[in-house]
Amino acid sequence: MSRRSLLVVILAGLPGCPSPRPEKPPPVEIKSMDTSSPVVADPQADRREVVLKAASKTASTRFFPEQAAAFDLTLKNQTGAAEAVLAIDGNMTTPLVRAFDAKGELLFEKSGGDMGERIAGGMGPIVPPPPQTITLEPGGSESLWVNLWTYHEPLHLGAYGFEAAHHLKAAGGPLLVSNRIPFEIVPARVLSAALGYESSTRMASTLAWIAAPKDDRAAPRLLVRLSAFGNHSSVQQGATDLGEVPKDARLSVSQIPPDGKANWLGWVAVVTPHGVELVRHNMTQLMTRTGPLALPIADAVPIPRFPDRQHAVFLATGRGASGPLLVGVAAPPSGAPGPVWTVPLGASPQMAVCAFGMSGPISVLLSSDDGQSTRVSRVDVDESGAVISPEQVVRTTPNRVIALAVDMRPRAPQSFVILESNRTMPDRLALTRLPLVGAPPPIVALAPLGGWPAEGENAARRALPAEAIAVEVGLDGLPRAALTDARGRLFGGALDGTPLALLSDGGGAKALFPHLAAMSASIEIACFTEEGFLFHAGGH
Repeated sequence: MSRRSLLVVILAGLPGCPSPRPEKPPPVEIKSMDTSSPVVADPQADRREVVLKAASKTASTRFFPEQAAAFDLTLKNQTGAAEAVLAIDGNMTTPLVRAFDAKGELLFEKSGGDMGERIAGGMGPIVPPPPQTITLEPGGSESLWVNLWTYHEPLHLGAYGFEAAHHLKAAGGPLLVSNRIPFEIVPARVLSAALGYESSTRMASTLAWIAAPKDDRAAPRLLVRLSAFGNHSSVQQGATDLGEVPKDARLSVSQIPPDGKANWLGWVAVVTPHGVELVRHNMTQLMTRTGPLALPIADAVPIPRFPDRQHAVFLATGRGASGPLLVGVAAPPSGAPGPVWTVPLGASPQMAVCAFGMSGPISVLLSSDDGQSTRVSRVDVDESGAVISPEQVVRTTPNRVIALAVDMRPRAPQSFVILESNRTMPDRLALTRLPLVGAPPPIVALAPLGGWPAEGENAARRALPAEAIAVEVGLDGLPRAALTDARGRLFGGALDGTPLALLSDGGGAKALFPHLAAMSASIEIACFTEEGFLFHAGGH
Protein backbone atom coordinates (compact mmCIF):
# COMPACT_ATOMS: atom_id res chain seq x y z
CA MET A 1 0.00 0.00 0.00
CA SER A 2 1.33 3.47 0.81
CA ARG A 3 5.07 3.38 1.43
CA ARG A 4 4.73 6.46 3.59
CA SER A 5 2.16 5.28 6.09
CA LEU A 6 0.81 1.75 6.18
CA LEU A 7 4.24 0.17 5.77
CA VAL A 8 5.49 2.36 8.62
CA VAL A 9 2.50 1.21 10.68
CA ILE A 10 3.37 -2.43 9.99
CA LEU A 11 7.03 -1.88 10.84
CA ALA A 12 6.15 0.01 14.00
CA GLY A 13 4.10 -2.97 15.15
CA LEU A 14 7.11 -5.29 14.95
CA PRO A 15 9.76 -5.37 17.68
CA GLY A 16 13.21 -4.24 16.62
CA CYS A 17 12.37 -3.36 13.02
CA PRO A 18 13.69 -0.10 11.58
CA SER A 19 11.36 2.13 9.65
CA PRO A 20 12.11 2.94 6.02
CA ARG A 21 12.90 6.47 4.99
CA PRO A 22 9.51 8.18 5.02
CA GLU A 23 10.03 10.79 2.34
CA LYS A 24 8.10 10.39 -0.88
CA PRO A 25 10.35 9.71 -3.90
CA PRO A 26 10.15 12.02 -6.90
CA PRO A 27 7.78 11.03 -9.67
CA VAL A 28 9.21 8.62 -12.24
CA GLU A 29 8.84 9.47 -15.91
CA ILE A 30 8.52 6.10 -17.64
CA LYS A 31 8.29 5.42 -21.35
CA SER A 32 5.22 3.32 -21.90
CA MET A 33 5.56 -0.31 -22.98
CA ASP A 34 2.21 0.03 -24.72
CA THR A 35 0.41 3.32 -25.17
CA SER A 36 -2.85 1.64 -26.17
CA SER A 37 -4.11 1.31 -22.58
CA PRO A 38 -7.90 1.04 -22.52
CA VAL A 39 -9.82 4.08 -21.29
CA VAL A 40 -12.53 3.13 -18.81
CA ALA A 41 -15.41 5.49 -18.14
CA ASP A 42 -15.71 6.53 -14.52
CA PRO A 43 -19.33 5.96 -13.44
CA GLN A 44 -18.82 8.19 -10.39
CA ALA A 45 -17.44 11.19 -12.25
CA ASP A 46 -20.55 13.39 -12.05
CA ARG A 47 -21.95 12.28 -8.70
CA ARG A 48 -22.21 14.90 -5.96
CA GLU A 49 -20.85 12.64 -3.21
CA VAL A 50 -17.63 11.19 -1.86
CA VAL A 51 -16.17 8.94 -4.56
CA LEU A 52 -13.30 6.49 -4.88
CA LYS A 53 -11.37 6.60 -8.15
CA ALA A 54 -8.79 4.11 -9.46
CA ALA A 55 -6.17 4.68 -12.17
CA SER A 56 -3.08 2.91 -13.42
CA LYS A 57 0.07 4.29 -11.80
CA THR A 58 2.02 3.85 -15.05
CA ALA A 59 1.22 4.93 -18.58
CA SER A 60 0.63 1.32 -19.58
CA THR A 61 -1.46 -1.47 -18.12
CA ARG A 62 0.55 -4.12 -19.96
CA PHE A 63 2.76 -5.61 -17.24
CA PHE A 64 5.61 -8.10 -17.27
CA PRO A 65 5.50 -11.11 -14.92
CA GLU A 66 6.45 -10.05 -11.35
CA GLN A 67 6.24 -6.36 -12.32
CA ALA A 68 4.28 -4.31 -9.81
CA ALA A 69 0.64 -4.13 -10.83
CA ALA A 70 0.49 -0.62 -9.40
CA PHE A 71 -2.64 1.52 -9.20
CA ASP A 72 -3.45 4.94 -7.77
CA LEU A 73 -6.48 5.36 -5.53
CA THR A 74 -8.07 8.74 -4.82
CA LEU A 75 -10.82 9.40 -2.29
CA LYS A 76 -12.48 12.68 -3.31
CA ASN A 77 -15.20 14.77 -1.71
CA GLN A 78 -17.50 15.98 -4.48
CA THR A 79 -20.17 17.25 -2.10
CA GLY A 80 -20.63 20.83 -1.00
CA ALA A 81 -19.76 20.20 2.66
CA ALA A 82 -16.87 18.84 4.72
CA GLU A 83 -17.01 15.09 5.30
CA ALA A 84 -15.43 13.08 8.12
CA VAL A 85 -14.43 9.72 6.63
CA LEU A 86 -12.10 6.80 7.24
CA ALA A 87 -8.74 7.46 5.59
CA ILE A 88 -7.66 5.24 2.71
CA ASP A 89 -4.00 5.79 3.67
CA GLY A 90 -3.05 4.26 7.02
CA ASN A 91 -5.89 1.89 7.91
CA MET A 92 -5.31 -1.87 7.85
CA THR A 93 -8.92 -2.97 7.31
CA THR A 94 -9.78 -0.59 4.50
CA PRO A 95 -9.57 -0.14 1.57
CA LEU A 96 -9.98 -3.59 0.08
CA VAL A 97 -8.21 -4.42 -3.19
CA ARG A 98 -9.80 -6.78 -5.67
CA ALA A 99 -8.65 -8.63 -8.77
CA PHE A 100 -10.93 -10.11 -11.42
CA ASP A 101 -10.33 -12.53 -14.28
CA ALA A 102 -11.09 -11.79 -17.94
CA LYS A 103 -14.72 -12.90 -17.42
CA GLY A 104 -15.20 -10.55 -14.48
CA GLU A 105 -15.12 -13.26 -11.83
CA LEU A 106 -13.57 -12.21 -8.50
CA LEU A 107 -10.16 -13.82 -7.98
CA PHE A 108 -9.31 -12.33 -4.59
CA GLU A 109 -10.15 -9.53 -2.17
CA LYS A 110 -7.45 -8.43 0.29
CA SER A 111 -6.92 -5.80 2.99
CA GLY A 112 -3.93 -4.11 4.55
CA GLY A 113 -3.83 -6.86 7.15
CA ASP A 114 -3.19 -9.40 4.40
CA MET A 115 -0.39 -7.21 3.08
CA GLY A 116 1.15 -6.99 6.54
CA GLU A 117 1.13 -10.76 6.89
CA ARG A 118 2.90 -11.19 3.52
CA ILE A 119 5.53 -8.55 4.27
CA ALA A 120 6.22 -9.29 7.91
CA GLY A 121 4.74 -12.74 8.56
CA GLY A 122 6.68 -14.74 11.13
CA MET A 123 8.28 -11.66 12.68
CA GLY A 124 5.79 -11.27 15.49
CA PRO A 125 2.24 -9.97 15.93
CA ILE A 126 1.19 -6.91 13.99
CA VAL A 127 -0.82 -4.54 16.19
CA PRO A 128 -3.38 -2.70 14.05
CA PRO A 129 -3.63 1.00 14.76
CA PRO A 130 -6.86 2.67 15.85
CA PRO A 131 -9.12 3.70 12.95
CA GLN A 132 -7.69 6.72 11.17
CA THR A 133 -10.34 9.35 10.36
CA ILE A 134 -9.78 12.43 8.22
CA THR A 135 -11.93 15.38 7.20
CA LEU A 136 -12.21 16.08 3.50
CA GLU A 137 -13.19 19.63 2.66
CA PRO A 138 -15.40 20.20 -0.40
CA GLY A 139 -13.29 19.28 -3.42
CA GLY A 140 -10.61 17.80 -1.17
CA SER A 141 -9.05 14.40 -1.73
CA GLU A 142 -6.67 11.81 -0.30
CA SER A 143 -4.54 9.49 -2.43
CA LEU A 144 -2.28 6.46 -2.17
CA TRP A 145 -1.00 3.76 -4.50
CA VAL A 146 -1.23 0.00 -4.18
CA ASN A 147 0.77 -2.88 -5.63
CA LEU A 148 -1.32 -6.03 -5.98
CA TRP A 149 1.65 -8.34 -5.37
CA THR A 150 2.09 -7.07 -1.82
CA TYR A 151 -1.33 -8.62 -1.13
CA HIS A 152 -1.25 -11.77 -3.27
CA GLU A 153 1.07 -13.96 -5.31
CA PRO A 154 1.63 -12.55 -8.83
CA LEU A 155 -1.04 -13.71 -11.24
CA HIS A 156 -0.18 -15.76 -14.30
CA LEU A 157 -0.34 -14.57 -17.92
CA GLY A 158 -3.66 -13.19 -19.06
CA ALA A 159 -6.18 -10.35 -18.87
CA TYR A 160 -7.49 -9.09 -15.52
CA GLY A 161 -9.28 -6.24 -13.82
CA PHE A 162 -8.52 -4.19 -10.69
CA GLU A 163 -10.87 -2.27 -8.40
CA ALA A 164 -10.92 -1.16 -4.79
CA ALA A 165 -13.64 -0.85 -2.17
CA HIS A 166 -13.55 1.40 0.91
CA HIS A 167 -15.44 1.53 4.20
CA LEU A 168 -16.32 5.19 4.19
CA LYS A 169 -17.50 5.65 7.79
CA ALA A 170 -16.76 2.50 9.79
CA ALA A 171 -15.32 -0.96 9.23
CA GLY A 172 -18.12 -3.32 8.33
CA GLY A 173 -20.32 -0.50 7.09
CA PRO A 174 -21.40 0.29 3.53
CA LEU A 175 -18.67 0.02 0.92
CA LEU A 176 -17.68 2.65 -1.61
CA VAL A 177 -16.51 0.89 -4.82
CA SER A 178 -14.12 2.36 -7.40
CA ASN A 179 -14.20 2.06 -11.15
CA ARG A 180 -12.54 -1.08 -12.57
CA ILE A 181 -9.21 -0.90 -14.47
CA PRO A 182 -8.38 -3.64 -17.02
CA PHE A 183 -4.75 -4.82 -17.10
CA GLU A 184 -2.73 -7.57 -18.76
CA ILE A 185 0.29 -9.71 -17.87
CA VAL A 186 2.41 -10.68 -20.87
CA PRO A 187 5.32 -13.15 -21.17
CA ALA A 188 8.87 -11.83 -21.01
CA ARG A 189 12.46 -12.92 -21.59
CA VAL A 190 14.84 -12.27 -18.71
CA LEU A 191 18.11 -10.98 -20.18
CA SER A 192 20.19 -10.29 -17.05
CA ALA A 193 19.69 -10.53 -13.29
CA ALA A 194 21.53 -9.59 -10.07
CA LEU A 195 20.75 -10.31 -6.42
CA GLY A 196 21.81 -8.44 -3.30
CA TYR A 197 20.53 -7.39 0.12
CA GLU A 198 19.14 -4.22 1.63
CA SER A 199 21.77 -4.37 4.41
CA SER A 200 24.53 -6.56 5.83
CA THR A 201 21.97 -8.06 8.24
CA ARG A 202 19.95 -9.26 5.22
CA MET A 203 16.45 -8.56 6.44
CA ALA A 204 15.32 -8.36 2.81
CA SER A 205 16.67 -9.22 -0.62
CA THR A 206 17.03 -6.86 -3.57
CA LEU A 207 16.61 -8.45 -6.99
CA ALA A 208 17.15 -6.53 -10.24
CA TRP A 209 16.58 -7.89 -13.73
CA ILE A 210 16.07 -6.88 -17.33
CA ALA A 211 12.83 -8.07 -18.91
CA ALA A 212 11.93 -7.87 -22.59
CA PRO A 213 8.49 -8.72 -24.02
CA LYS A 214 8.51 -11.98 -25.97
CA ASP A 215 6.45 -10.35 -28.73
CA ASP A 216 9.16 -7.64 -29.12
CA ARG A 217 6.51 -4.93 -29.09
CA ALA A 218 8.58 -2.81 -26.73
CA ALA A 219 12.14 -2.30 -25.49
CA PRO A 220 13.60 -4.14 -22.48
CA ARG A 221 12.93 -2.65 -19.03
CA LEU A 222 14.82 -2.57 -15.75
CA LEU A 223 12.81 -4.08 -12.89
CA VAL A 224 13.82 -3.95 -9.21
CA ARG A 225 12.11 -5.95 -6.47
CA LEU A 226 12.46 -5.76 -2.68
CA SER A 227 11.46 -8.92 -0.83
CA ALA A 228 9.43 -9.22 2.33
CA PHE A 229 11.23 -9.45 5.68
CA GLY A 230 13.12 -12.73 5.85
CA ASN A 231 11.17 -14.17 2.93
CA HIS A 232 12.56 -13.91 -0.59
CA SER A 233 9.43 -15.41 -2.12
CA SER A 234 7.14 -12.57 -1.00
CA VAL A 235 7.45 -8.92 -1.91
CA GLN A 236 7.66 -5.73 0.08
CA GLN A 237 8.06 -3.49 -2.98
CA GLY A 238 8.25 -4.20 -6.65
CA ALA A 239 9.04 -5.18 -9.13
CA THR A 240 9.25 -1.47 -9.91
CA ASP A 241 9.83 -0.46 -13.53
CA LEU A 242 12.85 1.87 -13.59
CA GLY A 243 12.77 2.50 -17.31
CA GLU A 244 14.04 1.37 -20.67
CA VAL A 245 17.51 -0.22 -20.90
CA PRO A 246 19.63 -1.63 -23.77
CA LYS A 247 19.08 -5.31 -24.58
CA ASP A 248 22.81 -6.08 -24.24
CA ALA A 249 23.07 -4.57 -20.74
CA ARG A 250 24.31 -6.47 -17.68
CA LEU A 251 23.36 -5.69 -14.09
CA SER A 252 24.99 -5.40 -10.70
CA VAL A 253 23.49 -4.23 -7.41
CA SER A 254 25.29 -2.48 -4.57
CA GLN A 255 25.94 -3.84 -1.09
CA ILE A 256 26.17 -2.08 2.28
CA PRO A 257 29.26 -3.45 4.11
CA PRO A 258 29.08 -5.07 7.55
CA ASP A 259 30.03 -1.83 9.31
CA GLY A 260 27.42 0.18 7.41
CA LYS A 261 23.89 0.98 8.53
CA ALA A 262 20.73 -0.10 6.75
CA ASN A 263 18.95 2.86 5.19
CA TRP A 264 16.65 1.18 2.64
CA LEU A 265 18.53 2.87 -0.19
CA GLY A 266 20.55 1.15 -2.88
CA TRP A 267 22.16 1.35 -6.30
CA VAL A 268 21.74 -0.63 -9.52
CA ALA A 269 24.42 -0.50 -12.22
CA VAL A 270 23.20 -0.92 -15.80
CA VAL A 271 26.32 -1.89 -17.73
CA THR A 272 26.70 -1.85 -21.52
CA PRO A 273 29.84 -3.08 -23.34
CA HIS A 274 31.41 0.39 -23.17
CA GLY A 275 29.57 2.23 -20.39
CA VAL A 276 27.48 2.25 -17.24
CA GLU A 277 24.56 4.13 -15.70
CA LEU A 278 24.12 4.10 -11.91
CA VAL A 279 20.55 4.24 -10.63
CA ARG A 280 19.82 5.24 -7.02
CA HIS A 281 16.60 3.90 -5.50
CA ASN A 282 14.66 4.09 -2.24
CA MET A 283 12.99 0.71 -1.63
CA THR A 284 12.95 0.25 -5.46
CA GLN A 285 11.50 3.74 -6.11
CA LEU A 286 13.67 5.91 -8.36
CA MET A 287 15.64 8.67 -6.68
CA THR A 288 18.47 9.71 -9.02
CA ARG A 289 20.45 8.38 -11.97
CA THR A 290 23.87 9.41 -13.23
CA GLY A 291 23.10 9.20 -16.92
CA PRO A 292 25.38 7.10 -19.17
CA LEU A 293 29.08 7.11 -18.22
CA ALA A 294 31.66 6.00 -20.80
CA LEU A 295 34.13 3.29 -19.76
CA PRO A 296 37.54 2.87 -21.49
CA ILE A 297 37.06 -0.90 -21.97
CA ALA A 298 35.36 -3.31 -24.33
CA ASP A 299 32.85 -5.90 -23.13
CA ALA A 300 32.58 -4.44 -19.63
CA VAL A 301 31.68 -7.04 -16.98
CA PRO A 302 30.35 -5.58 -13.70
CA ILE A 303 31.72 -6.86 -10.39
CA PRO A 304 28.78 -8.08 -8.27
CA ARG A 305 27.72 -6.16 -5.17
CA PHE A 306 29.94 -3.13 -5.57
CA PRO A 307 30.45 -0.95 -2.47
CA ASP A 308 27.60 1.21 -1.17
CA ARG A 309 29.25 3.64 1.23
CA GLN A 310 26.21 5.91 0.92
CA HIS A 311 27.98 6.83 -2.30
CA ALA A 312 28.48 4.11 -4.92
CA VAL A 313 31.88 2.74 -5.93
CA PHE A 314 31.14 0.90 -9.17
CA LEU A 315 33.67 -1.68 -10.37
CA ALA A 316 34.02 -3.62 -13.62
CA THR A 317 36.60 -5.49 -15.68
CA GLY A 318 37.23 -5.48 -19.41
CA ARG A 319 39.86 -5.05 -22.07
CA GLY A 320 41.36 -1.66 -22.77
CA ALA A 321 43.57 -0.53 -25.62
CA SER A 322 46.70 -1.82 -23.86
CA GLY A 323 45.29 -4.94 -22.19
CA PRO A 324 42.93 -6.10 -19.41
CA LEU A 325 41.80 -3.46 -16.92
CA LEU A 326 39.96 -3.02 -13.65
CA VAL A 327 37.87 0.15 -13.91
CA GLY A 328 35.92 2.07 -11.31
CA VAL A 329 34.00 5.24 -10.64
CA ALA A 330 32.59 6.78 -7.46
CA ALA A 331 29.16 8.41 -7.61
CA PRO A 332 27.62 10.55 -4.83
CA PRO A 333 23.90 10.32 -3.96
CA SER A 334 23.43 13.51 -5.97
CA GLY A 335 25.65 15.52 -8.25
CA ALA A 336 28.24 14.52 -10.79
CA PRO A 337 30.20 11.25 -10.48
CA GLY A 338 33.96 11.36 -10.06
CA PRO A 339 36.40 10.52 -12.86
CA VAL A 340 36.59 6.97 -14.21
CA TRP A 341 39.86 5.31 -13.17
CA THR A 342 41.69 2.22 -14.43
CA VAL A 343 44.17 -0.32 -13.01
CA PRO A 344 46.05 -2.70 -15.37
CA LEU A 345 45.57 -6.44 -14.76
CA GLY A 346 47.87 -9.36 -15.52
CA ALA A 347 45.17 -11.40 -17.33
CA SER A 348 41.60 -11.07 -18.53
CA PRO A 349 39.32 -12.35 -15.75
CA GLN A 350 36.28 -14.53 -16.38
CA MET A 351 34.80 -13.50 -13.02
CA ALA A 352 35.55 -11.23 -10.08
CA VAL A 353 34.20 -10.32 -6.63
CA CYS A 354 35.07 -7.67 -4.06
CA ALA A 355 35.24 -7.28 -0.26
CA PHE A 356 35.26 -3.96 1.60
CA GLY A 357 34.16 -1.87 4.56
CA MET A 358 32.63 1.59 4.81
CA SER A 359 36.12 3.02 4.38
CA GLY A 360 39.60 1.82 3.52
CA PRO A 361 40.74 -0.48 0.71
CA ILE A 362 38.54 -2.49 -1.59
CA SER A 363 39.90 -6.00 -2.18
CA VAL A 364 39.14 -7.49 -5.60
CA LEU A 365 39.55 -11.21 -6.34
CA LEU A 366 39.90 -12.14 -10.02
CA SER A 367 39.79 -15.54 -11.74
CA SER A 368 41.39 -16.04 -15.18
CA ASP A 369 41.37 -19.31 -17.17
CA ASP A 370 43.59 -20.20 -20.16
CA GLY A 371 41.89 -23.54 -20.80
CA GLN A 372 44.58 -25.52 -18.98
CA SER A 373 44.73 -23.92 -15.54
CA THR A 374 43.13 -21.16 -13.52
CA ARG A 375 44.92 -18.13 -12.11
CA VAL A 376 43.36 -16.47 -9.07
CA SER A 377 44.73 -13.05 -8.16
CA ARG A 378 43.96 -10.25 -5.74
CA VAL A 379 44.45 -6.51 -5.97
CA ASP A 380 43.56 -3.90 -3.33
CA VAL A 381 42.56 -0.40 -4.42
CA ASP A 382 40.94 2.62 -2.88
CA GLU A 383 37.82 4.19 -4.32
CA SER A 384 39.83 6.74 -6.30
CA GLY A 385 41.73 3.96 -8.10
CA ALA A 386 44.99 4.22 -6.16
CA VAL A 387 46.60 0.80 -5.78
CA ILE A 388 47.00 -0.11 -2.10
CA SER A 389 48.40 -3.60 -2.76
CA PRO A 390 49.51 -4.55 -6.31
CA GLU A 391 47.90 -7.51 -8.03
CA GLN A 392 49.28 -10.77 -6.68
CA VAL A 393 48.55 -14.36 -7.71
CA VAL A 394 47.08 -16.09 -4.65
CA ARG A 395 46.23 -19.46 -6.19
CA THR A 396 46.82 -21.47 -9.32
CA THR A 397 44.92 -24.69 -9.97
CA PRO A 398 44.37 -27.13 -12.84
CA ASN A 399 40.69 -27.03 -11.95
CA ARG A 400 38.13 -24.71 -13.48
CA VAL A 401 36.81 -22.03 -11.12
CA ILE A 402 33.03 -22.12 -11.53
CA ALA A 403 31.99 -19.63 -8.84
CA LEU A 404 33.36 -16.92 -6.56
CA ALA A 405 31.67 -15.57 -3.45
CA VAL A 406 32.44 -13.25 -0.55
CA ASP A 407 31.91 -13.92 3.13
CA MET A 408 31.04 -10.45 4.48
CA ARG A 409 29.03 -11.17 7.61
CA PRO A 410 28.76 -8.74 10.53
CA ARG A 411 31.31 -9.42 13.28
CA ALA A 412 33.12 -12.08 11.23
CA PRO A 413 36.49 -11.90 9.42
CA GLN A 414 36.01 -11.28 5.71
CA SER A 415 37.10 -13.93 3.22
CA PHE A 416 36.73 -15.00 -0.38
CA VAL A 417 35.20 -18.38 -1.28
CA ILE A 418 36.25 -20.22 -4.46
CA LEU A 419 34.35 -23.20 -5.89
CA GLU A 420 36.47 -25.27 -8.28
CA SER A 421 35.47 -28.11 -10.61
CA ASN A 422 37.54 -30.81 -12.29
CA ARG A 423 37.75 -30.03 -16.01
CA THR A 424 36.56 -33.48 -17.18
CA MET A 425 34.48 -34.60 -14.15
CA PRO A 426 32.24 -31.65 -13.20
CA ASP A 427 30.99 -33.23 -9.97
CA ARG A 428 34.55 -33.40 -8.56
CA LEU A 429 34.60 -30.15 -6.62
CA ALA A 430 36.83 -28.30 -4.18
CA LEU A 431 35.99 -25.38 -1.91
CA THR A 432 38.74 -22.91 -1.05
CA ARG A 433 38.60 -20.03 1.43
CA LEU A 434 40.99 -17.11 1.17
CA PRO A 435 40.74 -14.79 4.20
CA LEU A 436 41.58 -11.15 3.68
CA VAL A 437 43.99 -11.41 6.60
CA GLY A 438 45.90 -14.51 7.69
CA ALA A 439 46.65 -17.95 6.28
CA PRO A 440 43.94 -19.87 4.38
CA PRO A 441 42.37 -22.98 5.94
CA PRO A 442 42.71 -26.38 4.22
CA ILE A 443 40.89 -26.90 0.93
CA VAL A 444 37.62 -28.80 1.36
CA ALA A 445 37.18 -31.58 -1.19
CA LEU A 446 33.56 -32.21 -2.23
CA ALA A 447 34.30 -34.94 -4.75
CA PRO A 448 32.19 -36.56 -5.99
CA LEU A 449 29.31 -34.37 -4.81
CA GLY A 450 26.05 -36.32 -4.58
CA GLY A 451 23.03 -34.91 -6.34
CA TRP A 452 25.14 -33.12 -8.94
CA PRO A 453 23.47 -32.89 -12.40
CA ALA A 454 24.02 -36.07 -14.41
CA GLU A 455 22.55 -38.20 -17.15
CA GLY A 456 22.49 -41.98 -17.48
CA GLU A 457 22.54 -44.62 -14.75
CA ASN A 458 25.13 -46.74 -12.97
CA ALA A 459 28.22 -47.34 -15.16
CA ALA A 460 26.76 -45.10 -17.90
CA ARG A 461 26.22 -42.21 -15.53
CA ARG A 462 27.93 -39.01 -16.67
CA ALA A 463 28.16 -35.81 -14.64
CA LEU A 464 27.07 -32.67 -16.48
CA PRO A 465 28.59 -29.22 -16.12
CA ALA A 466 26.61 -26.45 -14.48
CA GLU A 467 25.16 -24.11 -17.08
CA ALA A 468 24.76 -21.33 -14.48
CA ILE A 469 25.69 -21.31 -10.81
CA ALA A 470 25.47 -18.95 -7.84
CA VAL A 471 27.27 -19.47 -4.54
CA GLU A 472 26.26 -17.62 -1.38
CA VAL A 473 27.69 -17.66 2.14
CA GLY A 474 24.89 -17.66 4.69
CA LEU A 475 24.92 -15.70 7.92
CA ASP A 476 25.85 -19.03 9.54
CA GLY A 477 29.08 -19.06 7.49
CA LEU A 478 28.09 -22.08 5.39
CA PRO A 479 28.46 -21.76 1.59
CA ARG A 480 25.50 -22.92 -0.48
CA ALA A 481 24.90 -23.21 -4.20
CA ALA A 482 22.04 -22.84 -6.67
CA LEU A 483 22.67 -24.10 -10.20
CA THR A 484 21.07 -25.14 -13.46
CA ASP A 485 22.17 -27.61 -16.13
CA ALA A 486 21.72 -27.68 -19.90
CA ARG A 487 18.37 -29.44 -19.51
CA GLY A 488 17.06 -26.51 -17.50
CA ARG A 489 16.84 -28.36 -14.19
CA LEU A 490 17.37 -26.49 -10.91
CA PHE A 491 19.59 -27.93 -8.17
CA GLY A 492 20.78 -26.55 -4.87
CA GLY A 493 21.93 -27.07 -1.34
CA ALA A 494 24.77 -26.68 1.13
CA LEU A 495 28.36 -27.17 0.00
CA ASP A 496 29.26 -29.30 3.01
CA GLY A 497 29.52 -32.69 1.34
CA THR A 498 25.83 -33.54 1.64
CA PRO A 499 24.01 -34.23 -1.66
CA LEU A 500 22.44 -31.41 -3.62
CA ALA A 501 18.68 -31.54 -4.13
CA LEU A 502 16.86 -31.56 -7.46
CA LEU A 503 14.48 -28.65 -6.93
CA SER A 504 12.82 -28.52 -10.34
CA ASP A 505 13.03 -30.65 -13.47
CA GLY A 506 11.73 -27.69 -15.47
CA GLY A 507 8.52 -29.43 -16.54
CA GLY A 508 9.63 -29.07 -20.14
CA ALA A 509 10.85 -25.48 -19.68
CA LYS A 510 14.28 -24.21 -18.64
CA ALA A 511 15.16 -22.72 -15.29
CA LEU A 512 17.14 -19.51 -15.81
CA PHE A 513 19.33 -17.25 -13.66
CA PRO A 514 19.49 -19.41 -10.51
CA HIS A 515 20.08 -17.50 -7.29
CA LEU A 516 20.17 -18.13 -3.56
CA ALA A 517 18.88 -15.62 -1.01
CA ALA A 518 20.62 -16.39 2.30
CA MET A 519 18.65 -14.04 4.53
CA SER A 520 18.43 -13.50 8.26
CA ALA A 521 15.29 -15.61 8.71
CA SER A 522 15.42 -18.07 5.81
CA ILE A 523 17.56 -19.43 2.99
CA GLU A 524 15.71 -19.76 -0.31
CA ILE A 525 16.69 -20.91 -3.79
CA ALA A 526 14.92 -19.44 -6.78
CA CYS A 527 15.21 -18.95 -10.54
CA PHE A 528 13.35 -17.37 -13.44
CA THR A 529 11.12 -19.31 -15.81
CA GLU A 530 11.07 -18.98 -19.59
CA GLU A 531 7.97 -16.78 -19.30
CA GLY A 532 9.69 -14.34 -16.94
CA PHE A 533 8.19 -15.45 -13.62
CA LEU A 534 10.12 -16.25 -10.46
CA PHE A 535 10.10 -19.88 -9.34
CA HIS A 536 10.75 -20.29 -5.61
CA ALA A 537 12.01 -23.68 -4.47
CA GLY A 538 11.39 -22.98 -0.80
CA GLY A 539 13.68 -22.93 2.21
CA HIS A 540 16.97 -24.86 2.38
